[in-house]
Amino acid sequence: MTRYDVSHFRPMHFEFEKKTARVNMRLPEPLLRAVKAKAQTRGIPYQRLIREAIERALEDEPS
Repeated sequence: MTRYDVSHFRPMHFEFEKKTARVNMRLPEPLLRAVKAKAQTRGIPYQRLIREAIERALEDEPS
């Protein structure tokens, strides 16, 4: 493996939990464009970026 340059590799995170619930929300168009752009730079779907943000917000919340 040492002969390969792996410096550009990124860790991958897999989601195994089945998604069964749906959410429908309205966002200002500029916010949605920003979310989609951020997701694209990370190479993930924008819905996953929104889900990750919700998960982080709940982790940071004191019980």
